[in-house]
Amino acid sequence: MTSEVDPHTTSEIQAVEFPVVGFSHKSSNKYGRWKHKEQCNNESDNLNFDENLGNKTAVNVEFEKQLDELAIWFENWSHDERCKILEHLILLGNYSQFQLLWTSTQPVLHRDFMYNSRERYPDEFFTPLSTEISRSTRQRLTRNRTIQRYHRAKSVYLRNEQDVKSHFRLLPKINAEERQGDDDEESEDSGGLDSPFRLPNLHHRRSLTTPIDHVKSSYENPKANWMTAMQVRRHLQADEGRVKVIDSTPNNATLLYRWFNNWSGSQRATFFRLALMKLDARQLYFVANFLSVRSHRDMLALLPSNLSHYILSFLTPTDLSNCSKVSTTWRKLCYNNFIWKRKCLETRMGVRPVCTPLLGGWRSSYKEDKVMKRNWREGKCHVTELAGHVGSVLSVAIRDDLLVSGGKDNTVRVWNLDNCKLIQTFTGHQKGVWSVAIVSPHMIASGSYDRTVKVWRLGSHGACLRTLFGHQGPVWTMVCKKHFLASGSHDRTVKLWDMRHCLLHRTLKGHGSAVFAMDADDNMQMLFTGSADRSIRIWRVSDGQCVRVIWTGEKSSIMSLSCQQNLLASASGGRVTIWEHSTGTRMRTYKAHKKRIENVKLRITDSAAPSGVLITAGKDGKIKYWNIYGRGKVNQLQGHGCHVNAVTADATRIVSASYDETIRVWDFSDLTR
Repeated sequence: MTSEVDPHTTSEIQAVEFPVVGFSHKSSNKYGRWKHKEQCNNESDNLNFDENLGNKTAVNVEFEKQLDELAIWFENWSHDERCKILEHLILLGNYSQFQLLWTSTQPVLHRDFMYNSRERYPDEFFTPLSTEISRSTRQRLTRNRTIQRYHRAKSVYLRNEQDVKSHFRLLPKINAEERQGDDDEESEDSGGLDSPFRLPNLHHRRSLTTPIDHVKSSYENPKANWMTAMQVRRHLQADEGRVKVIDSTPNNATLLYRWFNNWSGSQRATFFRLALMKLDARQLYFVANFLSVRSHRDMLALLPSNLSHYILSFLTPTDLSNCSKVSTTWRKLCYNNFIWKRKCLETRMGVRPVCTPLLGGWRSSYKEDKVMKRNWREGKCHVTELAGHVGSVLSVAIRDDLLVSGGKDNTVRVWNLDNCKLIQTFTGHQKGVWSVAIVSPHMIASGSYDRTVKVWRLGSHGACLRTLFGHQGPVWTMVCKKHFLASGSHDRTVKLWDMRHCLLHRTLKGHGSAVFAMDADDNMQMLFTGSADRSIRIWRVSDGQCVRVIWTGEKSSIMSLSCQQNLLASASGGRVTIWEHSTGTRMRTYKAHKKRIENVKLRITDSAAPSGVLITAGKDGKIKYWNIYGRGKVNQLQGHGCHVNAVTADATRIVSASYDETIRVWDFSDLTR
């Protein structure tokens, strides 16, 4: 059965191709009949475009009535009214409607559309929108010097909805004083004169938002064009054959908003698809710009700061550094102390964190630690030479920023490592000082070839507090942990001194030759001694018993020992051996120097990884260090003019003493400071 056609409107019907990408609609040759397909498994109401009107539900009929009324309203609305209503509808819509409009209006930003729109509306501004893609393309092309000219039309930079409205002159006109105030406020938002970034000023005279006096524009009653061919449908009513046409009233926009809130998702999509056909080039350009601004919403900046910090704390330090380059807001969020405190706690820090936000706080500490570790791997350091001894420097010891050295000139010198300046000089020994130890921040000890151990007080009242006698030969080595001081001598004995009272606590005997090397664990429970008899003895400090003897099998004396955690390093000849002292097992042996190794220092950087550094100094004048687990290269430090007598290290530096009467500080911390 053929449906009736209104003879008054048949001649006005023509096929219209919808120009928007992704959506094409041709009006039916039968007036008032739009075909829709009902989708299965869709909870939303769909329009049923069956020719049999009796099958339509009341909801679908009501929706079609509303579309009829909206078609008339759109014809009567001015350009400003359309833009404001579209803005409000976009804000009421959800993500699906946003994606629909975004996809449909993308061709609007094409240059052909801009050219044709300028021809149709010469009084309007149709300027390409500045986007990240366009800016990166310009930067990439102009970077190549072979491209002398890069033709590109001037673009507009819109940051928010207010800029879009101002660009389309939808905001009320402001006077000169208000405009000056806006300029001042914008200059503050953009960071002032000292800020490295400055956003374009939309109120500049050459800006696209500045009204042009000689151009007279009128937005009232826009002429219909090829995009306005949307037909008005008629519905069969119970009492009449035609629908009653409702005139446009000031309240019709509010009624549209209420209808829009009650529509389902498919009904909203249908309305937007048909509404786009009623818009001219000006409104389409407005929608495209409005959607472009809203599509780049900074969601992280809109969240509460504590929630943003919690989200960012799950990123890696590299990702945080990249995120901090996005904007000023992101940089402030990524530099928060809470985030970097977690990063510092997750890694083994080689430097002490400074929890002061004004000084950079935890982030500065993390950066300094990362730079320092990289410098250790690559062998990059800043060298400072300390000169003061008039003879060979025989021994060094460091703790925090305090450096103590003993020399062949019979003096003990105290240095400040922060500024590398001499603090104090102690004299009193009759012969060269072969060993030094730091007892506390205010007390040091020294052992000499004159068979004595002297205790010195630091500060303005510095003096020799005690002279400890007992050894029958030169004191070659010393170590101090907790309140015990152990000294090893040429008389083949090791003496334990209680530094709380400066009294002899116990004498350990067992070696068959001179004791040249000594070290202890962090708690001073186990003491390790190396002798010219080529053996290593492990002593229990509590009762003075020798719990284990390790015969190294070397051909020369044990010249140096260094213990950390469960590992013990011993130097004999030109070789270094790593032992597991709890079992006495030999783990690894390195051929480090061609000549005899004078000193060795073991430093475990991370026991969980595992990772550790072994530092050696020899008579060949070289200082070498490498990873004890075999990863990475062997780094070599050279600079002394003669063989190196002693070496020690902490997390940030290596300190070496040489026969050339100098001390060198090899600093691996941030070289840019």
